[in-house]
Amino acid sequence: MRRINRRIVILTLLSIAGVVAVAWWLLETQNRRMPALQVLLEEATQEFLAIDESRPGVIPHDTVDALFLADVWIRQGQPERAKAVLQKLLRVAKNFGCRCHSQPAVRLEVAQRYLRMGDVASAEALATDALRDSVSFLMLSDQPEPLAAFFHQYLKVKSLAEARRLAEQADEFTEVALSALADALMLEGRMDEARSLKREVQRRLTAAPSDDSALMLQPRTPPPPMPPPANLLDYYLQAGDIEAAIRLLSSMPAHDSRWLALAEKLLEAGKPERALELFANRRPVGDQVRLLVAKHYAKQGQLANAMAALERIPTLKNEYTLVEIASAAAEGGHFRHALALARELPESTRDPALQQVALQMVKHGYYGSAYRLTREIEPEESRFGVLIALLRKAVG
Repeated sequence: MRRINRRIVILTLLSIAGVVAVAWWLLETQNRRMPALQVLLEEATQEFLAIDESRPGVIPHDTVDALFLADVWIRQGQPERAKAVLQKLLRVAKNFGCRCHSQPAVRLEVAQRYLRMGDVASAEALATDALRDSVSFLMLSDQPEPLAAFFHQYLKVKSLAEARRLAEQADEFTEVALSALADALMLEGRMDEARSLKREVQRRLTAAPSDDSALMLQPRTPPPPMPPPANLLDYYLQAGDIEAAIRLLSSMPAHDSRWLALAEKLLEAGKPERALELFANRRPVGDQVRLLVAKHYAKQGQLANAMAALERIPTLKNEYTLVEIASAAAEGGHFRHALALARELPESTRDPALQQVALQMVKHGYYGSAYRLTREIEPEESRFGVLIALLRKAVG
């Protein structure tokens, strides 16, 4: 009788364990399941088109995501949907405010997409606007890439003569546009034409020097070598000789950024208490180190220790710092702790915290969890960022 009862107990426990295992597997599968590509594509588009254009601040951090969204629609063979996204991006960029350098770059990026869709007239109009209005922000010593990339695409459908005529729209900044065109020729492998155009640009600049040295073609110079103490510090840190690094830094001011590199090395070695002890009386770097330690604890799922690290400096324990702590906890895979902290934050920082947690879920492969969490996130641009992160994973 006892043997029968024992068998019943064992079978019951095994059955319970089996049910628990199946439930866990189903939940894990649901948490990791990627939503359908078309669902993500439609929802991301809907969220982006719903962004309030009159409210500043939603660009430029959404620019790359919006261009990616348009690229996916182009690959799907639906140019009209891509154009809807691109037109929205142009309106948001226009309402963003001042003539900042991101605006001509946005126009040129959009123009490239129009070229890929075969709408050459619209592409030329956008490029002309960028050249006439804001080419001064596209100096060769700063960022010629958007302009060169546009001409690289343009040369696939138009002749060099037509590209030159378009570059001439830059008026007094024609040399900048022509030099970008030369870069595009190099990308096409048309080296002789590129060298000839570069020589022409150089002759123009030499014949008519500008008072603004920023307009000159400045060669890119390598950064100056680091001083020996920094190289020696790098050596000590890479070798793991923490005490030698501490002795080397002891004569340097507390605000030296290399103290932070030492603190990060201590954290990598699993010595957060040593970091706190070493930097306790070193202000202001001590505050930064205390935050690093708090984030280190949060990544380990030790939120109590993270909060204790912040308690000694009340100014550090603010809602914006807690967003970072929630993000760090999620980065370590401790999503329950991260969500509990994020949901307790005030409305002004709750959504950014939830967005950071959702983005970390995407990185960890919890696509279903991240997708469900988007239902809690406002406003549209915050939700849009998570949907795009999922879409990037979905399309590979």
